[in-house]
Amino acid sequence: MLALSLVNQLKVLQESLDAYRARIEELYAEHEHAAIFDSLPGVSKTLGPRLLAHFGSDPNRYDSAEAIMQLAGVAPVTSTSGVRHRPTVSFRRSCRTDFRTTMHIMTWCSIMTCPWAHAFYYRAREHGQSHPLALRNLGIKWLKIIYRMWRNKEPYNEAVYLNALIRSGSPLIDYMNTSRPHQPSLRVPGRNPSLPHKPDEHPCLKPPEEPSPPVARKINTARVSRMGQGSAKPHERSELGLDASGARATSPVTTGGSP
Repeated sequence: MLALSLVNQLKVLQESLDAYRARIEELYAEHEHAAIFDSLPGVSKTLGPRLLAHFGSDPNRYDSAEAIMQLAGVAPVTSTSGVRHRPTVSFRRSCRTDFRTTMHIMTWCSIMTCPWAHAFYYRAREHGQSHPLALRNLGIKWLKIIYRMWRNKEPYNEAVYLNALIRSGSPLIDYMNTSRPHQPSLRVPGRNPSLPHKPDEHPCLKPPEEPSPPVARKINTARVSRMGQGSAKPHERSELGLDASGARATSPVTTGGSP
């Protein structure tokens, strides 16, 4: 009976969620900025309303793209002092976490459909950046673009940004022109049966590295001879065949040579 009652409650909750989702999609389709966010690569019918809710309808809401980056939590925190010669860069914790989650999903989806975003992410990973850090840095790029689109009320045009990369001599252009068969296709793995790889073969899912063998510790025989066998360290007593008191054990363990 308890299980059936819980199922009935979940059915009612799901109906309410479906009604909310239908109403959100209806209002989003009527909004004047819907076409701007729908033009972004990888943005679905759920990400578009989330981005619109974070940006809003007032173009004067944010003074600059940097303000949005800080609010979304993708821009790091830099601090300086008289003691340190270089500024300290740390993770930004004071932000809207739901906005950061939205940008995390949006940047990852853009990697699957946008060539320059795909190149930016994997180039950052090859340079030692972690998966979250590479997505946050890519989010900085996207927020600069979205902020300009939002202010000018213009949809996304990938040719404009690619031409800007070519004019500035960005290394992303050379990276995109270099064949890297170990990287996945721009399409989402697992959704296209013609892909040559499987989702569990994604390069980000690397097997754990084998632990390195322990380094052998050398015995300082001169120190042991000078200070006496009773002062030997635990690993030295084990190698020399001594017991806890420093006396010679009955079955000495030798490391080679004459006992």
